[in-house]
Order: sequence, then structure tokens, then C-alpha cells
Amino acid sequence: MSDFRQIIMGSPFCRFMGIETQIDERGVLAILPARPDLIGNTMIPALHGGGVAAFLEITCLLQLAHEMDTTAPARSIDFSVEYLRPGRPEPV
Repeated sequence: MSDFRQIIMGSPFCRFMGIETQIDERGVLAILPARPDLIGNTMIPALHGGGVAAFLEITCLLQLAHEMDTTAPARSIDFSVEYLRPGRPEPV
């Protein structure tokens, strides 16, 4: 089983985002804590879309590492997100 702490601690961006992980029989559960510096629109308020997209991409790469039982860094070639509504300022 991959040690996700090693992956996250090895990435300054992942450390900045504060991503937390858990593993169960279904796979990886990643949590993005809600923090004021991740709010993009303070009027609504809503999470910054770039932070949400980065979190989704990192979570996908962590799931891939889990399935391949590795801590080697993976790279995505392309990634896009279509937002259906604003992200609430709560843990994702």
C-alpha cells in the first residue's frame, strides 16, 4: 500500500493545499480543508476554481498511485473541469 504522506510531503504545493488522505476498501479519500486563503469569490463566498481543480487532479493522481501501489510521482497530460455551481467554503 502506498504511503501518501510521502507523496504529499514531497510536494510543496500539496503541503500548501493541506490535503489530508485516508484509504479504505473503496480507494483513496482525500480531503481539502476549507481555509480563507482558498476562497476565490468573497462575495458569495466560494472556493477558488483553480484550487478545486488542483485538488481534483491531485486526488486522481493519488488514486492512480494507490492502484499501482507506488509512490513514484505521476504526471497528467491533460485535465479539465466543468463547474456546475460555486464550491462552498467547507471541506471538500
